[in-house]
Amino acid sequence: GERVLGCATGSGWCGVMTSRRLLRLFTVGGIQGPIIWLPGEPVTIVGRDRFMAVIYHRSMSPMQDGTQLLGYSIIDGVNGTTIAAGDVSALSPGASLTWAGFTESCALTVMDSDGMLSLLARPNNELSSVGNWVPFLDTVGLKKSISDSFWPVEVNGGRLVCVLLRGGKEHPDAARRPVTTTLKLRMPMATCLSMKSGVEEEASVRANIALDQRKLFDDALVSEGKVDSEDIEEEYDMMCRQVDKITLKLFNTFVTARKVERAL
Repeated sequence: GERVLGCATGSGWCGVMTSRRLLRLFTVGGIQGPIIWLPGEPVTIVGRDRFMAVIYHRSMSPMQDGTQLLGYSIIDGVNGTTIAAGDVSALSPGASLTWAGFTESCALTVMDSDGMLSLLARPNNELSSVGNWVPFLDTVGLKKSISDSFWPVEVNGGRLVCVLLRGGKEHPDAARRPVTTTLKLRMPMATCLSMKSGVEEEASVRANIALDQRKLFDDALVSEGKVDSEDIEEEYDMMCRQVDKITLKLFNTFVTARKVERAL
């Protein structure tokens, strides 16, 4: 028989992945839509707004160091069109996938068993839809004990909302309401001993990636007629000005330190 292994829902759709490696789409009223073969054994499915992501095994045998070999497909939950697909290369050596979800701008994010949170940075152009996986937060240094871990809830507003688990626990206590905490996203940039510009550099790189993902999401909203293009353009321009402020602050740091070559 066919068994349900996971499901996700979004704006106007519901997706179900099954033991027969099938992805079945439904409307919110229960009407069946497209049925899609998955490229491999399903791992998890997540959704937000119009977008759905299915993560599957590219191979049931991991790499020699134990790292899982996974793939992903980002699909339009309404019509079943594949928007982007590729490998989930955002896993630390020997690690496995522990969580997946979408940000508020519908960028796919994952966390591995080593506590590394990564984001799929898709380019804001028509030349490529695949994108690159970018590490956005390494939670290892935030633990007070080696047995601590973070249970992700969502990524929103530049922060990871999560539940701190102590004593080697793998999940929150279902009998109690979990207490959430927020961790500010910070990419693991290489440090420079000669000058202290790491904070500004990290903020600049992360802000530009976030801006691209926001533009992709805004374009999707406009194409669906959900928002007015002029209103969304005004909001995007405001975000651009904020990114420009970060860039100018980084430029001023380099100039003050007489690092003209880095300022250029």
